[in-house]
Formats: sequence, structure tokens, C-alpha cells
Amino acid sequence: MNDRRSPALCSLVAALCSVGFLCAQEATPAGKMWLLEEPPVEHVRAAYGLELTPEWLERTRLSGLRYGGGTASFVSPRGLMLTNHHVVRGDLARMEKNGQSLGVSGWVARSREEELPIPGASARQLVAVEDVTAEIFDGLDLAGPPEEVRAELGRRRNQVQARVRAKDPTLTVELVSLYRGARVHAYSYRTYADVRLVFAPELGLGYFGGETDNFRYPRYALDFALCRVYDKDAPLDSSAFCFTWSRGGAGEGDAVFTLGNPGSTDRLLTVAELEYRRDSLYPAQTAITADLVAALQVYAKAHPDQEDSLRELAFGLANADKSLLGKLSGLRDEGRMAARRAVEADLRARLARDPVLEPLGNAWEEIDLALEELVEVYRRWWYRSPWYGEGRWFRPLARAVSLVEDLHPDFLDEDRVPFASTGLRYPFEPEVFAAHLAKARTVLGADDPVVQALLQGREPLEAVQALLAGTRIDSPEFVEELRAGGWDALEASDDPALVVARAMYPLLVEASDEKRLLEEVIAHNGLLVGRAIDALEGPLVPPEATFSQRLSAGRVLGYTLDGQAIPAWTRFAGLYERCAQFGDQGEFDLPDLWFERKDELDLETPMNFVCTVDSTGGSSGSPVFDKERRIVGVLFDGNEQGTENQFVYQDGAARGVVVHSEAILEALRVVYGAPELVAELTGEPAAR
Repeated sequence: MNDRRSPALCSLVAALCSVGFLCAQEATPAGKMWLLEEPPVEHVRAAYGLELTPEWLERTRLSGLRYGGGTASFVSPRGLMLTNHHVVRGDLARMEKNGQSLGVSGWVARSREEELPIPGASARQLVAVEDVTAEIFDGLDLAGPPEEVRAELGRRRNQVQARVRAKDPTLTVELVSLYRGARVHAYSYRTYADVRLVFAPELGLGYFGGETDNFRYPRYALDFALCRVYDKDAPLDSSAFCFTWSRGGAGEGDAVFTLGNPGSTDRLLTVAELEYRRDSLYPAQTAITADLVAALQVYAKAHPDQEDSLRELAFGLANADKSLLGKLSGLRDEGRMAARRAVEADLRARLARDPVLEPLGNAWEEIDLALEELVEVYRRWWYRSPWYGEGRWFRPLARAVSLVEDLHPDFLDEDRVPFASTGLRYPFEPEVFAAHLAKARTVLGADDPVVQALLQGREPLEAVQALLAGTRIDSPEFVEELRAGGWDALEASDDPALVVARAMYPLLVEASDEKRLLEEVIAHNGLLVGRAIDALEGPLVPPEATFSQRLSAGRVLGYTLDGQAIPAWTRFAGLYERCAQFGDQGEFDLPDLWFERKDELDLETPMNFVCTVDSTGGSSGSPVFDKERRIVGVLFDGNEQGTENQFVYQDGAARGVVVHSEAILEALRVVYGAPELVAELTGEPAAR
């Protein structure tokens, strides 16, 4: 595969390397999440000493699996599957054995009979890829009205998907949009619906460090699990493509590779779109998180009996918050943004010199104009909605808006707020929605009609409490009475939730319509931007992540943070030190078994390590392997610096965090007494 970058862009990349924006021979501004069907052969050969032959790529593709919301891989000839503990944690929470939740106690199967079927689980193996771009786009006038173009694209996609599916109805076909929709590949998956649990550590090991250590390094988590794929009630024969196991793992500076299903990146956005997210979108979405976490903590202290469920909620909130704040941090880094502006300027200059592609350059101006309008529209839409955060509806008010919508005489469209439930999801929501309302008053002003209707001259928390105390929206009889009376009855009602909903609904519809139309313009022109990038660049500028299979490469490297050298490795000895540092409590509570077997453990065994592979959400569970396709670890997290790569890639201090292959073997052999599993992984006789 040839490198299609222009000499100008090559010079730009070299300049960025010289000022430390990029690591020489390691990266490009767009990252390292490459398609296996379009690998950067020459780059990988030069930078990592690996020849990406068709045979190597085929075996690697078939070794990988998509499992749940993450990744897994075959690691033995008999269908043994490696992933993360946190990828299967939801499954484990629904499974019990001997009266104990496997999500807490873990599980070790010492025979095939003890391998436990995981209810509802399935693993997908990518068996075929077809580029269907021409079939979808040929003859289509992209200069037409965006809504007509979108409708025609949808029709063609349905036809293509049906055609590909007809070739083998046993496969699941997904059309994967790449380069902002400018390229489309048909991915055909074989689904294995018989997946059984073989090994999972206790929650105390798989989740060691919990929210405190999440997105941080050094780490001491044993975040891995082993499952087995069965076919016709027998272990799947995966000998033709499975990974093998490294003895010793990778050393400092060694090249390593990952095969994952990274969920989402936005590295092909225009600079104007990045600035919109930095200045408008993310500040609004993160404004309420601290209030939500604070309210949760107060409630949790008063209700220790709900500790487990609240801990999962707190972890999810903190995880999302750290991710968003990391993205913001990256967008606020002027060095990153300057580099992104330089790359965009080079791209647009080359477009201007190409008579065929030059018309695509207008897409940037169209996006700029739409974003200028969207800033104010988004602000109104966000603060006039019946919620207290993205996807977190304040249900009593949302139900009132939904009822207004149902009965409104001018309503002709599909439901916008289809929520039937009226109860609070969490008891502390009134305090959180009050905080959101206070921010709405600041942003929109006290004279805004929705703010006025909500406050009624009161302070935010008092207003929310009064609304909850006075509304009857949770009464089926009341709602039925209103429905019988129609719009006239609803309009005459003085129910406080309905008073607010009547003021909110038409303004919400207006803002939603304006937002949707502007976003359609941006998406349509984003497709044209994607066509330009795809036409002028090569595999070194990979498409955005789409929860589909990607190959990445990097090296095992420590890094420097705030003047402090962070080593690449942690060891079992550090696990016990970290436990003692927090008094063996909470997220740092080690199971008793780990103290019973401590003297038998080699405490110098590497436990976790970091490397410069490119990853994001969905990459969890990705195998980390060497050039010979030997497993050296399993990726389970990234550090805080890695979250900054959502929009603009840089691997200076960004790292993927990995469970070391030797830690897996040592734990299985010494702590969990599972020599048969060690033997299956290594291909060596079981040690007794």
C-alpha cells in the first residue's frame, strides 16, 4: 500500500515531530487505528519491522472478536477467549453459584463441566469485508438537498445490505460508514451464541483501584477474564487462527500491536467543529456532573445499604466525566489545535489545486456558517429541555411534556419525548435538576419563558420541590381524565408540571427543529470533507473509530508527567503496597486468598504496563501481541492523557494500560490453582 501523502504534508508531519507534537515514526495527526483491509504496509515495515502479509492479516482478523461493548480474542486452539473482567462484569452480575454473585466472588472452572453458560452472551467474528462505496454513491448528486441525498443514501444502503446478506444468510451484515460517511464497507460477522465462563477474578482484583485509579497510571488491576466459545456443544476449533502466548512478554521499547473495536473518535472534524465542541457543546454537558456526583455522595452516605448499586453508578458517572474532561483538555491545548489548523490548511490548499476535488472545499464554509447559528440554538435547546444532563431525563417533567405533545392540536410529527414513566430514577434528582435550572437562569436569563415558568419567582430548589409536591402527573386517573378531555382540558389544568410543560413544549420543538436542520447541513458537508480527506490521504490517515475492527501499533514505553518519570511497568509487590496505602479498604480491599498465597507469588512479576497503541472506548479487552502474534497482555484502560486524543491525536504521554501476560499466568498458577488453564494458554504440559 503506497503512502499517498503529499510532499507538503510529509514536511508538515516532520515539522510537527520536530517540535514534539508527534513521535517520529510513531504517529500521524489522525492516529493509528488502521483498517485491516487497508493497512499501512510500508509504514509498519519501517517503524515496527513487521511485514503485514495477507496471511498475517487474515489470521489476525479471524482471531479477533467483538463481545458486548468491547473486544475479545481467541487465545487457544480450543476456543478459549481472552477479554477484560469489566467487559463481562455485567454478565457476571447476573450469574450466581453456591449462593454467591459471580460478579463479586469470581469463578474458576477446573474442568469443561464447570464452564458456565453465560445467559444471552454472544461473540462476533469478522469473516468478510467488502468495499461497497461505489455501489452506494455512483450516480448520486451530492449537491442536491441534504434531506433528499440522505433519503437516497438510506435506500441504497438497505439494498446493498440485503444483497450482501443474501450471499450467506447465516452471517450478520453491518454497513460501516468511514471517513464521515464518504466510504462504506460491508462487514459480515459469524455469531457464536454459546459462550461459557472459564475464569474471572474476584471484583476486588478485576476492579482494584476502582474509580480512584480509573484513567490513571500506575495501575494494579487484574482486569482480565477467560471464556470459551462452543460450537455444537463442543469447544470451537480455533487452531487455524488463534493467537499463541508469549513467555516473558514484551520489553521496554518493544513493538506491540492491538486488535480492537474502538468505539468512537472524531479526528476528521473540521477545526470549526472542534472549536464548537470546546466552547459550547462540552462545557454544557459537563456543567452538571459535579452537582450530580455531589448529590449522589450525600445520598450514599445516608444509605449504606445501597452501596453496591450506587458504586456502579458513581463509577459510570466518574468514567464519563473524566472522558469528557479529557476531551476538553485536549481541545484546550493550543499546541494540538495549532497542529490541527496546520493540517487542515494544507489539505484545503491541495484541494484548491485539484480541479476535480476543488468544489469539495466549499464544505468547510458551509459548516462554519451552520455552526455560527448552532451555538445559540444548542444553548436554547439544552437549557429548555426536561432533563438534568445528556440522556438523563427529569421524568415527572418529561412525562408532562410528553402528555402535552400527545394532545397538542398542531402535533404532526413522531414522539420527541416518549417517556411513560413518572417516577424519579434516583432520589437525589430534585437537587440535581435544581442545579441545572440555576445554570439555565444564568445562561438564558431570568426572563426566559421556560425559566420563568419553572421558577415562578422562587429559587431553583424551592421551585422543583413545589412542582413535585403539587403535580399529579404520576396519577393514572388524572392522566386518563386529561386524555378524555383532550387539549382543552390539558390547557385549562393548573397542575404545576403541565403549566411548565405547556410553556416548554413549543419552544423545545422550535429549538429541536432548528438544531436538527443545522446538524443535517453539517453532517452533509462533513461527508464532503470526508471524501476530500479520503481522496488526498492514504492509510496513514485512518478513518474515525466506528466500533469496528482496527489494528494499532506502538511500543512499550514509560513517560514523563509533571517532571516525574513514570515507569512502563508495575509489579505484584506494588499491588500489596497500594492495598496497604488505603488500609485494605473499599476499592483497595484485596481478597483473603491473595494474602494466603502471597508468599508463593513472585512479587517481581510484572502486573500492568503501558504502551503507545491508539485506543478508546470499545478497545477494552483488545489483545496486545508481538510481531509473531504472541499475546503479551490484554488492554483494559488508558491514562488521562489518552482521553485527550478524541479529536486530535498525540502520543507524547498518552498510553494504553495493559494487564501483563506473565501476571495472568502467575495469578492462575499460584493464586487460583489452575495449572490446566496455564497449560492451555502456553501450550506446555500442566505443572503440578
